[in-house]
Amino acid sequence: MGVKMFLDDKKEIVNPELFVTEAKNYADKFRHEGINKSQIRRYYNEVLQQKMKVELFEDNNKNAFSKQLPYIKMIIPKAFYSRSRGNVGDEFIKFISEYLRPITAESSREFFVFCDLFEAIVAYYAEN
Repeated sequence: MGVKMFLDDKKEIVNPELFVTEAKNYADKFRHEGINKSQIRRYYNEVLQQKMKVELFEDNNKNAFSKQLPYIKMIIPKAFYSRSRGNVGDEFIKFISEYLRPITAESSREFFVFCDLFEAIVAYYAEN
């Protein structure tokens, strides 16, 4: 991770550079690797699907994030599989792994910030 995700130790203040500098850097790296826009969208949609499931069940179940976490982590091996097929490159693997691996049942906030970061990357990627 280049830019810190949060500005404070309590993880309450999101670093605005995450959505500007970090997102732009990753979009440029993905573009340089030749990743197809549809591959980026495919993974972004999967992340959004997981986010939606957490939000949907969160109201009724305080353990919703813990229960969904294994499926969120499943995105990592899916990305490795995509790389083996030549659909994504090393920078995409680095991005997915560095942000999703450290997420635990207690760090749902980090997952939601990751979702926003991914949204910013998709926006930057679409600019060209």
